[in-house]
Amino acid sequence: MRGLLRTFLLGLAVAGLESSPAPGHSPPTAMLRVAGRVVDSEQTPVAGAWVCWSPGHVIDGRPTLTVEAETNAEGRFELSSPDGRELPPESDQWGFLWVVASDHALAISPAYDFREGANPPAMRLSPPAPFRLCVVDPDERPRAGELVEPLHVVNPERQMVDFPRKVCDRLSGITDANGEHRVNCFRRGERVGFRVVSEQFGIYDEIGAEAREVDSLVTIPMRAPARLDGMTVGDNVKAFAGLRLRVTSYVSSPTPILNRVTDLLSQSEVVVGDDGRFVVPSIGAGTLSVLTRREGRLDNAVVTAPRTVSPGHTATIVLGPEPTTIFRGTVVTEGTNEPVADATVTISAGQRFAMQTTATDSAGRYSVTSFARNSELRAISRGQIVECRESVEANAAPGMKVVECPPIKLPPVRSIRGQLVDTAGAPVSGAEVIGLEVAIHHGKGTSSTKGEFELVTAADRAITDYIVHIDMEPRTVTVQSRDPLVLVLDEKTKSD
Repeated sequence: MRGLLRTFLLGLAVAGLESSPAPGHSPPTAMLRVAGRVVDSEQTPVAGAWVCWSPGHVIDGRPTLTVEAETNAEGRFELSSPDGRELPPESDQWGFLWVVASDHALAISPAYDFREGANPPAMRLSPPAPFRLCVVDPDERPRAGELVEPLHVVNPERQMVDFPRKVCDRLSGITDANGEHRVNCFRRGERVGFRVVSEQFGIYDEIGAEAREVDSLVTIPMRAPARLDGMTVGDNVKAFAGLRLRVTSYVSSPTPILNRVTDLLSQSEVVVGDDGRFVVPSIGAGTLSVLTRREGRLDNAVVTAPRTVSPGHTATIVLGPEPTTIFRGTVVTEGTNEPVADATVTISAGQRFAMQTTATDSAGRYSVTSFARNSELRAISRGQIVECRESVEANAAPGMKVVECPPIKLPPVRSIRGQLVDTAGAPVSGAEVIGLEVAIHHGKGTSSTKGEFELVTAADRAITDYIVHIDMEPRTVTVQSRDPLVLVLDEKTKSD
């Protein structure tokens, strides 16, 4: 039983890692080095304590990246990440240290206090305050063989912190014949939320543990389950095959009950089959929510589901394609209405929906498929030289296949042509010439073998100064003349 439940939970943990980081936003590699000492309430070193580091920020699910060590006879420990181990960005690198030791309460501390070169305080372990968790079914009968594990805890800095997977595994347990799991790893008054995993009733997460009082016994009641059957409608029933759905139901008690968990979130994850169907065999009755792994994307499913599910009933969830519309229009220059080629057009249907982009053709035309919703369009010229001063609103009425949009207008641009020479008058080739307006870069071009260059900038920008990059190194220039424009590379900055 326990092995089966752990396999199920591991599947959920892996599912939480499916979302890939955006291109170009991979976390940097960094080395973790922390060290410290663990003592008990009498300041005696605690040997053999298990110390675990976890990151301080988790995008989806429990922390799974951890680094572990054990304290020596003097209660000391050192943690360092193996070579090549990817850690979160610097702002989240330090994370938390978790200490688990027999006959002591769990200790949590910011890892930053134990960084290399610091003078860290000893992590002091407190005596535990044992209590019991009792899992009961909807008829208040004890449930034996249910997996109970800690979910999150309020740390000394009053932050809600999720238990890392490996810490959770050390502190979890199975309910006995009386439906009880004895907890002997937390301090008195510790605010800890728990999760129950049941083959019959599903997964239940405690909500609001930070406000719950803890005495010698805490009861977690399972709710009478409902069943969910899912199907896909539309021309392509395979459109959402492999799509992962997270289904939750929630019931909150208006009146807290001492030593009883009253706010519970029932949850399940399911994958849509090749036939477009799926089944959630057990979900707690309550207010229903269904989320997909494609939220905000064009290929996301529109979910139609009942607002609530009732005990013993089977409810139907329907997945349908996201309605889309083709938005067409042109990008032109202010004043002249001349078409702008190679401009980037971005359309946004709101914060919950991903932006779509396209480029204009040689006639300044664009066509982009986006959500069938009222949207906002903006444009920026090639090289990001100018962008539209005002966005264009496009209204997509229900059922519209094509929306003709008003023109998007870009400010006019102008070309600046000139020649780059050295102090002897010889042309300088292969240099990047950049125009400056109040020390801000606006427009750039590369000099030819004759030292000639052309840069494009906004027509209303007053380019008064220039700077040159040669082999990525900035060099200063002097304006010898402006008509024609001749720039002289300063002798002291010229490459050998």
